[in-house]
Amino acid sequence: QADAGLVLVCGEPGVGKSRLLTDALAARSPLWLRCHDGLQGTPLLPVLQALQTQAGRLHAAVPDTTERRMLARLLPTLQATLAPGEVLGPADADMPRLLALVASVLQRLAPVLLVDDLQWADGATLAVLRLLTAAGSGTPVRLYATLRTAEAAPEVQALVASIDDAGRLHRVDLAPLPAAAVAELMQQLAGVEAPRFAAWLHGRSGGNPFFALETLRALFDAGQRRTPPGTSSEYGAQGADNGWASALDALSTDSQALQVPSRVAALVRRRVDGLADATRRVLSIAAVAGDALHLEPLAQVAGLSPWATAEALAAAQAAGLLTGRHFAHDLVREALLLATPEPLQAVLHAGIARHCADLLPPHRLAFHWWAAGDVPAALQATLAAAS
Repeated sequence: QADAGLVLVCGEPGVGKSRLLTDALAARSPLWLRCHDGLQGTPLLPVLQALQTQAGRLHAAVPDTTERRMLARLLPTLQATLAPGEVLGPADADMPRLLALVASVLQRLAPVLLVDDLQWADGATLAVLRLLTAAGSGTPVRLYATLRTAEAAPEVQALVASIDDAGRLHRVDLAPLPAAAVAELMQQLAGVEAPRFAAWLHGRSGGNPFFALETLRALFDAGQRRTPPGTSSEYGAQGADNGWASALDALSTDSQALQVPSRVAALVRRRVDGLADATRRVLSIAAVAGDALHLEPLAQVAGLSPWATAEALAAAQAAGLLTGRHFAHDLVREALLLATPEPLQAVLHAGIARHCADLLPPHRLAFHWWAAGDVPAALQATLAAAS
């Protein structure tokens, strides 16, 4: 109910931005503008796709022949209403007027507009949104959007900043679920309490609902849990003789070897691929080390200056992959390890053991030396740890 030109729901991928707006605005039948990664070079694609879904209402919404002729340059649906043999000029010949018309038509079609994944909007779509959020833009329209802040392009950041400067922005930041909420989610899914498993799931997923549910799905796909016979629920039955939930607490003690869910790995990989080479290198080393607590040894292993390493860590924090010097989610670290070849992991383990010899306890040094394949150094560290 925020009274603003733009209600912006921000958060990391999988935290529930789109689901929140879907449920909150369902009764108001919003018109969705869905932006897509990799298609930012196609002008107005989200807008045109949304207008195509309203083809049956376009003729009534655009009764003026001149306006319809202009809009037909973009929408083949309207070309059937033109005079036989009429040739239309190129759309870019009068782009400012055309964008203003598109904004006006959107206002006529739907009082509520929802832009999903604003971070991937193209320049022309951003211009339409700027018109819609401008003060005195005509028919009031309620505009909502979801945004992955860490992935927003400069032009998207500039649009959000300008709306904010005008006092027409209401921002909602969605954080991951706290441990108590993950426990409640598990209880609702399973029908019984499983506190140890819920704590393990929260630690593994960092409270990200998508990560948590994909981990749970992976348990079923791996055969570690099965739905009781005769139940239809994806994750089991609500309280069906304790069902699959009865052994969840016992399962949490041996689930560490669970493979990273493929959809989670793909999501992490896409976020990492958008980072600079130095940031990706530092993240790989931190994944092998377990954290990024020791900056200067990390810089030595990476072959970077402490300054460049600090900037790389800051970029990883801005991308939501690190919270302070620790990984935001166990699954992020595991996905990075999965993408690091074994020979490179061995080299990194040796470098970490060598440069962190005075910082790590003997059992951690032993772990790294064993992983590096240096048996004498590993034995020496193991004996030191035992003593």
